[in-house]
Amino acid sequence: MLSKAGLPLIWDFTKTWVVVCFTGIICLILGIKIVEDSKKAVFLQKRYDNLEDCKIGQSCTFDIVIEEEMKPPIMFYYGLTNFYQNHRVYVRSRSFEQLKAVYMDPEQTGEKVLLKDTTCDPLSTTKVGGVSKDLYPCGLIANSFFTDKFSAELKKKSDGSVVSLCEDCKPPPTGGEWTDEIVSKWKSEKTWSKSDITWSTDKDFFINFDSVPPSATRRSPKIEKMNLPWPEDQDLQVWMRTAKAGDFIKPYRRIHGHTLKPGDVFKVTAHNHFRVDEFDGQKSVALLTPGPLGQGSKALGQIYQAIGVIQLFIVFMMIVVANFNKQGFEYEEILDVT
Repeated sequence: MLSKAGLPLIWDFTKTWVVVCFTGIICLILGIKIVEDSKKAVFLQKRYDNLEDCKIGQSCTFDIVIEEEMKPPIMFYYGLTNFYQNHRVYVRSRSFEQLKAVYMDPEQTGEKVLLKDTTCDPLSTTKVGGVSKDLYPCGLIANSFFTDKFSAELKKKSDGSVVSLCEDCKPPPTGGEWTDEIVSKWKSEKTWSKSDITWSTDKDFFINFDSVPPSATRRSPKIEKMNLPWPEDQDLQVWMRTAKAGDFIKPYRRIHGHTLKPGDVFKVTAHNHFRVDEFDGQKSVALLTPGPLGQGSKALGQIYQAIGVIQLFIVFMMIVVANFNKQGFEYEEILDVT
């Protein structure tokens, strides 16, 4: 079958392969650019649960030596290994209605009580003084909340000065209770910020009750010496967004107002409450300055590169097939003439 130009119809694909070739080149260039930009990201991580002084119930201080310049905002993360938040039972064990502050109808109950929701099973209630009470928040996710607390200081190489990033981050006396008042001060918006560490879309799903109903308690059987966080606490919101793998890091604070330079020492004080020996896990902290496109941009760049290579390969195969068909057509014309 011939086109108007007298050539096989395969040559009508010219416009198609030109477009595919052009988009392939663009994707390849974009991919290379994104991967190169991702190299500007600086990531430092240090395990601390294996340090001699970092035992459960103790506080310990350890250093992270800065190797490359890190400009604010700098993300401070905590990390866990061998902790699987993607188990089906674990992921489902939460109450979205409770986290949105939904009460049962007070006209029917006579008092404000939490909406009964079986989705929190197997951890929806606990006994307080021999009386069964609803957990708030309920479920396995909330009640396995990461309870280690971190503060930090920066020792500058230039003049040897030490700057605290959180002046109000002060623990209770040894063996004391981590009250809501103490925990609420564990931040400094100018240097050790707790704002915007979670997804903005998550905030709409977490609303505090005016107060904890008499039928409920924030004292978890799984957490010692502190209450469960309120739903609007961004530390809880970060934890409630479950990880897809057993090894992960989660944002803890944003560092503002300080540029970390090579040779500076970032001194971290960890107050250890979260046990990892029960599941043979590890705990770590990390510092990260994401590249221009944020964390994970290297993977995005590699995807663009792969798409570009595949498209260029398709163009190459189209040209080979087109030339093969053209040569076959010309050979048939010669035979017809003879």
